[in-house]
Amino acid sequence: MSAWPHICDLSMEGCGIHPAVTFCGLFTAIRQCPQLESLRLLIDTTNIDIDPDAEPIQHTSLQTLDLETSRTYYIENAEVLACIIFNWLPCVDQFNKVMDDDWEPWDEVNAHLLSLRTAVLHATGAVPNT
Repeated sequence: MSAWPHICDLSMEGCGIHPAVTFCGLFTAIRQCPQLESLRLLIDTTNIDIDPDAEPIQHTSLQTLDLETSRTYYIENAEVLACIIFNWLPCVDQFNKVMDDDWEPWDEVNAHLLSLRTAVLHATGAVPNT
């Protein structure tokens, strides 16, 4: 555990059968890694065990997030997932494609993330209304 605060890049490859990591587990783990900039892992997207309305504990160094799901599992709610990522991981702009993963559900999450970021930029006056 003493090395965790110094980890900048973490990749935990799964076998693709059943993802064991939940969002609660993800956020618990990355709190131990304040310098983490890049993360790749297999995650359970059907069990969003983080309350999207809870006060987020932001992780501001993570910039690259590659999440993959098992082929037998799907993203239960892309909008809620995007909201959680937007609030808890403010420096993550989008999910990156993981080889051989079904990309369509992640496109929906990325579209919601873009919408949330655009709304904030408009609200702060950083982007003119069109």
